[in-house]
Amino acid sequence: MSKTDRTYLRIPDKNGDFTIIVKRFYYEGDESSWSGTYYFQPFFRVNGEGNRIIRKDCLWEYHDVVGLDSKGFMLSNEEEFKEYCRKKFQDFRDTLCINPFSKDKEPKYTDDVICSLEMNW
Repeated sequence: MSKTDRTYLRIPDKNGDFTIIVKRFYYEGDESSWSGTYYFQPFFRVNGEGNRIIRKDCLWEYHDVVGLDSKGFMLSNEEEFKEYCRKKFQDFRDTLCINPFSKDKEPKYTDDVICSLEMNW
């Protein structure tokens, strides 16, 4: 039996549909903090100055995604994860009320920022 790559996984939402995509990462803390394998789900919020959208990911514990406490999972891949990031970004952006009369231009958001494969605290 071959070992499957569980780097990217689909997990069920509150309705039981496998619409959430998470990515595995390993965090190595110091002696006083926790270390181990976790998963993260991309989320977005407005920065403290209120002028830029930033990534602020949601952390999932390993056992909640693939352990006995999980509700199941399906395999996914990097391309599906990036598409999920783009969708989450656009969904968040659509909820914002942007002043059309502002002299400040909305910043450009690159795919590297939106679809980063790194955990964003």
